[in-house]
Amino acid sequence: MCGSMFTELTPATDRHLYESKVTKEPTCEEKGEMTYTCSMCGDSYTEEIPELGHNWSSWQTTREATEEQEGEMARRCTNCGKEETQVIPALPPSETPPDDGGDGGDEPGPGGDDGGSSEPAPGGEGNTADNN
Repeated sequence: MCGSMFTELTPATDRHLYESKVTKEPTCEEKGEMTYTCSMCGDSYTEEIPELGHNWSSWQTTREATEEQEGEMARRCTNCGKEETQVIPALPPSETPPDDGGDGGDEPGPGGDDGGSSEPAPGGEGNTADNN
């Protein structure tokens, strides 16, 4: 062997013995990759692994809305920790009803009566004091 190259040809086979290995892990938002390599001849190919997608927790109120400011709610992906927020609209201003005197106080209600019954009390009909 005086420095010359020597290559031995082996008979071709129609069989491959592929071993798989994840060469890029998928994430919630990015696809991964699986590489298959033949242990017999070294041939290889790759397949895409679909992204996992987020696994969201339920929405939690992080700040209550008031009349003065908007509120906020948030949720978190249990796979990657990404947080998503949404605004809760501020509450509409409270409307104070106009003072019409019918607030249930000591003043007479509609019709000028004091809220009492106009019917006589039970047993009160014809029960007048007669000094005969």
